[in-house]
Amino acid sequence: MNHFEFKQRFDELRTLQATPKAERYSLKLTDIKLGSFLKVDDVMYKVVDTYKYKYKKEKWVELKLYSLVDETTKFLEVEVDDEIELTLTEEQLKLRSLNISKADLSNIRSEDDADDISYNGKKFIYEDNYPVKFKKKDDADWQKCYLYEFEAGNKGRKEYITIEDWDGEVLVYRSIDLSPSRVEIVSI
Repeated sequence: MNHFEFKQRFDELRTLQATPKAERYSLKLTDIKLGSFLKVDDVMYKVVDTYKYKYKKEKWVELKLYSLVDETTKFLEVEVDDEIELTLTEEQLKLRSLNISKADLSNIRSEDDADDISYNGKKFIYEDNYPVKFKKKDDADWQKCYLYEFEAGNKGRKEYITIEDWDGEVLVYRSIDLSPSRVEIVSI
């Protein structure tokens, strides 16, 4: 760790105004906003950006988290359906690590079907593909993105591979289901 990295993390921590522990349990995950601090499995994160997604009538929020422990960035998706559903990115992947090409994505979109994929010896089953609209919290305009979703595991232990096609720029993420009990809001 160099001096700059330590200083950046220290500066972020200095902005923390922690909510008293007794009051934290009244805070809701849907209240988290830019600048909030939270712990996921005892790792402290600061929310450094927020995004909105929508697909038909569905809407959800994605929080960009900066780790004050190891300076990594993760994304936490918060969706309210009948209950709060959380998904946390574990890593960003390369499309080639899945043995899929951009041409394969076009075929998936036109046929609405795909072969299952493997990553690290685990089989991910094709679930769906669909267009979404995306924007940073305060932006006026929505951007278009196309998602391809693959899933592995059982309820409560699911993993996902999501391929995002941003008009030719392709991003790939592996994420996991996250129980709300694993998240502690430290400051809103």
